[in-house]
Amino acid sequence: MIQVLLTRSFDGQLVACNAQGHAGYDKKGFDIVCSAVTILLRTTVQVLQSDQDAILEVQTPSSGNLAFQVKDACKALLIYAEDFLETGLKSLETEFPKHVSLRVETVD
Repeated sequence: MIQVLLTRSFDGQLVACNAQGHAGYDKKGFDIVCSAVTILLRTTVQVLQSDQDAILEVQTPSSGNLAFQVKDACKALLIYAEDFLETGLKSLETEFPKHVSLRVETVD
């Protein structure tokens, strides 16, 4: 199972994301659930990194692990990024509850 912790600020800005595990929906190279989660996470990181003012700390310590923390970026972009990730991941969790788990945490 892929477990994702999405951290947002009280006003909806993306603060951090930590994803770990493997979906186990199908064999490596054919797992559509893993692919979907990966695309959501990588696209979010790439969009945030394209903001010249953004400061991110990204870690990919091993296969099946991706974590990032946003140190600084445009507020509107961070609100959009949080909404994009949460919506996409909730959709996957609803459709594939045995393979994706999403926890959303709000911090001050």
